[in-house]
Amino acid sequence: MGDTILMENQKENEMTFLEYIPKAMETAKFRDVDVQITCSLFGLQGETVELRQKIDSLKEVSNKEIKKEFGDVYWYMASLFTSLNIDAEYWLSLTDGSESELCLDDMDLGFFGGIFELAKKAYRKASYSEMEVMYNDYIAACLVDLYYVLQSTLDNMGFKQEEILQMNIDKLKDRMERDVLHSSGDNR
Repeated sequence: MGDTILMENQKENEMTFLEYIPKAMETAKFRDVDVQITCSLFGLQGETVELRQKIDSLKEVSNKEIKKEFGDVYWYMASLFTSLNIDAEYWLSLTDGSESELCLDDMDLGFFGGIFELAKKAYRKASYSEMEVMYNDYIAACLVDLYYVLQSTLDNMGFKQEEILQMNIDKLKDRMERDVLHSSGDNR
């Protein structure tokens, strides 16, 4: 079900998460896959917390800023699906997210703790290749949970995933063209 249903309901111009992944990864510039995984794990946790903080302070930030944070979370999810060779289409097809009782408030250090623990064990062995074999199912399930939590949050806020994904691709392409992809700050 998952993205398959989402794809069936898409208008011609609207991007699905599965279509977003390879486009987003055109902007992933890491020296090797281990660095990509490490940066993506920390980035996903940090951006998810930042998204929660901005949603919690709705009166102080614009919807555009919140949408940018959603896009950043999706980017790190895409990076992990890609760098760990996790079949996003397969995993997203296993559920439509309706059974999940998680909400964005659940996406805290406790949620990410299990992923970081696995990464630490793999890193000690000097490679994520063993992690791919042993732990990808767990990480994939966590990414799917987060995907549907984001979707539910977007729905509750009246935002469209397709708009968020396209905004993020446009932002990243602009940064690539201006050669500021690797600098820092939300508004570079």
